[in-house]
Formats: sequence, structure tokens, C-alpha cells
Amino acid sequence: MHRRSFLRALTGTAALSGVSTVGQEPVLSEASVTQPARTQMPRPRTMFGVPAINDLPSMKADVAFLGVPYDLGHSSKPGTRLGPAAIREVSTSEIAGPLVAVGAGFYDRETGATMLSGVRVVDAGDVPIPSASVELSLDNVTSVVAAVVERGAMPVVFGGDHSITFAVVRGLKNIGRKIHIIHFDSHQDFGPPTDPSAGNRRVFNHGNHLRHAIDLPWVSGITMLGVRGVARGSGGTAAEVRARGIEQVSASEIVRHGAEAAVQRIPDAESYYVTIDIDVLDPSIAPATGTPVPGGVSYYQLCDVLEGIAGRGKLAGFDVMEVSPPYDVNNRTSELAAYVAIRFLGAAFRHQKPAKTVA
Repeated sequence: MHRRSFLRALTGTAALSGVSTVGQEPVLSEASVTQPARTQMPRPRTMFGVPAINDLPSMKADVAFLGVPYDLGHSSKPGTRLGPAAIREVSTSEIAGPLVAVGAGFYDRETGATMLSGVRVVDAGDVPIPSASVELSLDNVTSVVAAVVERGAMPVVFGGDHSITFAVVRGLKNIGRKIHIIHFDSHQDFGPPTDPSAGNRRVFNHGNHLRHAIDLPWVSGITMLGVRGVARGSGGTAAEVRARGIEQVSASEIVRHGAEAAVQRIPDAESYYVTIDIDVLDPSIAPATGTPVPGGVSYYQLCDVLEGIAGRGKLAGFDVMEVSPPYDVNNRTSELAAYVAIRFLGAAFRHQKPAKTVA
């Protein structure tokens, strides 16, 4: 096999037609995010055992799971690129019952109800991630998310480091509604968008994705939930966050005052996009993340807030980021990520009807 063909097959860049190949200069451009998109399935398992699809242009679904095995935006510990595979594994093997057909739903033992009955949920595989290419990887994420939205489906994305969220929100450009981002995280993720030491070149990492996202014309605002920890000096990005009028609800406020009080501080919006950094949970129950912070909310507290958000308005999509399997114990963090996602998805479709999929 020709060396270039081998590299393209190895990295998966051939899976997206019209996107730069290995060895070419990656370009973050409008043209690159409007190309037809396809995805690749890295393994036979799928999220929660739902049917797999790998042809987005012909997809008929209400929800499409996407994996993004990427951690080039992490500032300290690599490993989150392994998150999607680990979450797929536990969601299939540790959530009871046989593989489910489209629209079969999931039985919730706590409520005695079946979630997502009649909702068409599929796994669209992993977004192709070229080796060591930040801009091209994020372009691919945007392209695939845009293709999912074009087919009338809700994207549910599993990472990967948190820099991916900017690329996902960029892919929601044509959703037809303004989007308010609800950000669950112990950190603000609002760092500088450029690097002065490199001629003010734009940089994309897990600590500044919201700083990029807030400038997108279809983003109406941001609410931060679960913030905590300490920072040197005057707080780093805290002043910028306040100057932008971003509402913040600390983890301790959620613990002390409850989910309902937290949800009431989220402004009304045309639609919401929810991004969940797994480090919003207490690290004693979710240890597998690169930047854990003492404290945090419990599984039930997080689910209660998500339940309130589901009833507040239209959900454009959501993601679960920063699960880093090398630091996990008995797959507990991956399992939490899977359970949080399916419970939130079930809550969302109790309050909103599936959109009519493009014919």
C-alpha cells in the first residue's frame, strides 16, 4: 500500500470527503465545515446497544450518539481520547438487558417508566480524528454535527477533552434558534482565545472553549453550574466572566440550596445546549478525569438539575466530556457518564417531542 494511503487509512481522514488529508496545512475555515460528512465505527459495540449507522446523509433518527476520541486540547494529563470507547463498553455491557431496537426505549427501575419509547436513537460512530491536527480535528467535529442537525436529529456527543464543545456548538449554526449554553464544570473554561507568545495565534484547548463559543452569533449566552476550587491572584478569568454577565452557580450552592434554585437562575432562551464536564461530580465518585477538584455534586444532584433543565425549554443537544479511563477505578466514571447521559436524554424527551426527521 502506498505510504500516504496507509496513513489516511490509519488516521481515518479519508472518511470525510473534501477535508484536508495528512501532510496538508489544516485550515479552520467556513468551507471546511460545510463538506459532506461520514463517520467511522471504531468497534462493534454501540452506545447502549442502539443500532449503528455510518451513513449520515441517509440517516433517519431523532438522536445520534457521536464519539470524539480526542485529547489534543488537554493541558495536563492525556487519556480522554479513550473516553468514548470506555463509555460505549460500559453502556452496552453493564446496563442490563439485550440490545435494543430503534424506538424500544429503556426501562427505569427507579421510576417504573420506560424512557425514550418511540424515540429513534442511533450510534453514528466516532468522528475521524487526524493524528496531531487540532484545527482539522475540530473541523471534522463541526462537519459531522452539522450533518446530524441537517437530518433533523439531536447530537449527543461523548468526548474527549472539553475543547470539543466549541466545535460542536459551531456545528449547530443552522439549527434555526439561538442557543444558550449551560456549562456543568468545576472550572470556568473561559481562558484567553489567543497565544501572545505565538503572534496572537488562535488556540483551542479545554480551558478556553467557552471563550470561543460565546462569540458565535447563534449563542445567546452562557450559564456556569458547579464551579469551585481556587486560582492564583485575582482569579484569572473570573473578571472576564463577570464582565460578560455570565451567571455562575457554585457546586456548594447546588448542594446547599438544591436543584430547583439552581435551575431558576438559568435565563429563558430559545433553546439550550448542555455541556457536562464529568469533573462537576465529586471526584470520590468520578475519579477518572484529568483535572479533579475537591467537592462537587452527587449523581442524584446532577440528575435533579438536568431534570429541571429538561423541563425548561427546547434542548438542541448535549455532550459529556473529560472522562479519562486511565485514571478510572472499576469503570465507575465511565458508567456514571453513561447513566447521566441516558437519564438526561430520557428527561428531555418527556418534555419535548422528537423532531420530524428529514425525508
